Amino acid sequence: MSQLFVDQIEPKTSGGEVTISKKKFIHFYGEPSALITLSRGSVTTLTGFTLNEIDTDSAWDGSTFTVPSSQAGTYIMKAQVEIDFAGIGGDGESYIITMDKNGSTTAETQYAHNSNQGYTRVGSLILEKIIALAVGDTIKFKVNCADQSGGGGGRINTGTSRSRIYGYRMDM
Repeated sequence: MSQLFVDQIEPKTSGGEVTISKKKFIHFYGEPSALITLSRGSVTTLTGFTLNEIDTDSAWDGSTFTVPSSQAGTYIMKAQVEIDFAGIGGDGESYIITMDKNGSTTAETQYAHNSNQGYTRVGSLILEKIIALAVGDTIKFKVNCADQSGGGGGRINTGTSRSRIYGYRMDM
């Protein structure tokens, strides 16, 4: 690696200053570290998203993102989950994912079809939102799934790279 040694850096404009920003680009990422079995018709908070984890500010615990001090701003938050109904009859009929900010739902997306119009073996949901967050605000993601036969709510597999949660601050 090359090194550059200088005694002084002069700006091109007279009287100006050279400023180098020291702001951090806060971000986090995680995939499910273990199989998550979902109960039919029950809201499940997504936890254990620590596989391949990246966490620049210790703000992500695998379930909750908490805005650290001096990091208030505008964020992009995203969750993608693959719901696998194959192990419970391959007859999934509805699934929903929500994003909660400080315990209140702030965004959601869902899929559903009539139970007599076919079956879903595997379904995927993606939820993304640009959101203003203050210091101490928390973000969590939850899912709720159902199948036609009442056999269960499906599962979120680990190690597939098809389920993930991540976010990052987009303003500096």
